[in-house]
Amino acid sequence: MSRGASERGSALEVLAVYTRLGLSCFGGPIAHIGYFRDEFVVRRRWLDEQSYADLVALWRAPPLVVVVVSALGGMAPAQENS
Repeated sequence: MSRGASERGSALEVLAVYTRLGLSCFGGPIAHIGYFRDEFVVRRRWLDEQSYADLVALWRAPPLVVVVVSALGGMAPAQENS
């Protein structure tokens, strides 16, 4: 269940948490997902499980879109110069 806007962290608090996690987390993106979940869902309760899952899915989508578009663009037939 999402908390009200008044109970969410301030911009400075969010920046501090991201900075601490960014400087102290090891293991690559997959490990970071777990660290961020523990911090934002379990410990601070800024997000519920579904909201966090939605954000992770959104975060993961753009690279896939870039890869697919690049692959399709790379397979397009060459245009003739007039």
